Amino acid sequence: MSKTQDELAVGQSLTAKQQMFVELYSNPESECYDNGKAAAEKADYNDPGNSAWRLKQSPNIREAIQALQKEYQLRNGLTADSVISDLQFLKRRALDKNDLATATRCVELMGKSISLFSDGLAVRDTSKEQIKLNEAQQREAHILADIRLKGGYDDTPPFTPNPPGA
Repeated sequence: MSKTQDELAVGQSLTAKQQMFVELYSNPESECYDNGKAAAEKADYNDPGNSAWRLKQSPNIREAIQALQKEYQLRNGLTADSVISDLQFLKRRALDKNDLATATRCVELMGKSISLFSDGLAVRDTSKEQIKLNEAQQREAHILADIRLKGGYDDTPPFTPNPPGA
């Protein structure tokens, strides 16, 4: 099976086009930052939407993006601690000025940084995988929980002292 220019094996270096995509996508100062379609279009890929998706699936591309992002963070002194510290400072300043909207946003961002909030109901199963439920599933889960709490539903099998065939 022959590989196209965009489908390199893991560990191989990137093509010039791929490198341009990675740099455009990873650079916070780029107009294409974190926008795969725009980065693919600017890197002159045909069908930028599909190309961006395909490129971001490549382990080589993901590795290059992570490396550039880490380089940017190191170069600019960005760490999780420094960002949280800045948010705490901004929250204090906002509260001093009675700017509750900004203070609330700071708290929200700090909470998000430790995954305190989620957009969906998270359910843990025995394998400890998280499952995101849509709104209808959330409503159903809440209804079932209410029924069980009120004693109106019992999903345990009935006790039979002498099972058939015993």
